[in-house]
Amino acid sequence: MAKRSLTEMVQLTARVPRGHEGFWAIILELDGVGPWTLRQLDEQTNVNRASSKDYVHRLERGGFAERVGEVSARSGVANATLWRLLKKPIEAPRLDRHGNELEETSAQLLWRSIRILKTFTCRELQAAAEMPERPVALATARHYVAALSDVGVVSAPPTRAPTEWTYRLLRDVGPKAPSVSSALVVFDPNSRQVLGEPEIRVMP
Repeated sequence: MAKRSLTEMVQLTARVPRGHEGFWAIILELDGVGPWTLRQLDEQTNVNRASSKDYVHRLERGGFAERVGEVSARSGVANATLWRLLKKPIEAPRLDRHGNELEETSAQLLWRSIRILKTFTCRELQAAAEMPERPVALATARHYVAALSDVGVVSAPPTRAPTEWTYRLLRDVGPKAPSVSSALVVFDPNSRQVLGEPEIRVMP
């Protein structure tokens, strides 16, 4: 019961960073209506404005977005830049600060391989997912599969599973890899409150 109460408190107080996927989903929605501003993007997210601004500038440098004008602001406040998308891929562009596309995450490589293989051991999955320029550690594959098993996306091993248990894909949730994250939380049992702002870190 105590564990459940702690979980509920963390869920109520944690602020989950949107990340590039979240920013991109909001931008696609805004752009479907017309030109949009950083303020409109910020109103629908819950992170520092610098993060969303940085992502939009990466989109601009990568050729995914462009400035199309300005909208007048109230007295004493600078005009807001209007933006439009030039390209609209389904998956969020992952770009460095110069607008160059980043390599795929381990989660995406593993998930794509899971969807292809259907049944697999962790070693088979690791071998199928890694590429010469993008190795995937066996421990990473095991961690990812264990997390998917816990939520019923892949089959669960028996209580005393052999070292190389064969898993099976049960729920193909789509082409985007499910993200496995860990919550960094400092909990004070005296006041029964989370101290500071919990952060969710997603597996790279």
